[in-house]
Order: sequence, then C-alpha cells, then structure tokens
Amino acid sequence: MVTFHFDQFFETLKTGAVEIAKAEGKEFVKEATTDGKEFLDDLKDDLVRWTKLVVEKKLTKDEFKFLVNGQKDLAKMHALTQAGMAAVRIDRIRVAVVDLVIKAAQTIV
Repeated sequence: MVTFHFDQFFETLKTGAVEIAKAEGKEFVKEATTDGKEFLDDLKDDLVRWTKLVVEKKLTKDEFKFLVNGQKDLAKMHALTQAGMAAVRIDRIRVAVVDLVIKAAQTIV
C-alpha cells in the first residue's frame, strides 16, 4: 500500500500558492497570498477525500483533475477584488492555483 501524507501535500500547495502570489500578484502579493490560501483551505476537505481515492485507485488522476477544475469558479478571491486587481489578473491567479493542485496530485502515486 502506498503511504501518502496529506498534510505534507497540503503544505506544498500552500507554499506554491505563496510563490504564485509573488509571481502573479505583483503589488497585491499580500492579497493574492491570502486568497490563494483561503481557496486551498476551502477546498481542503474535498482534497482530503479525493487524494485518498486517488491513492486507493478508486479515482483516476483525470477524474481528480476534473473535480479540481470544477472548483475553480468557487475561488472567491475577495481580497484581490477589494484591492482593485483587474478581473483578468485575478482569474490568472485562480487558474494558476488550480493548476498547482492538479500538478501536485500527479506525484501522489
């Protein structure tokens, strides 16, 4: 049986969200970091369930990708919106965080 440590996986995602905030957020790094981490926190329960299913081979990586992509529009990005960041840039950050989750999941098994 494959040993999977969700907490380590999740911390990697949060670190990645900070890197995305630095790269994409520019003058809104604090807000981008807050929103990226908040989105991950909102998604955490689903990620726990979905990654467990991937490890158990009850969910394919393509199915995982589909589920995570389905959550993209739920990323509220309140701090960035309130700070006045353009919607196109906010969407780019949202997509980057979702892509981060999907790419990180490719290393699960």
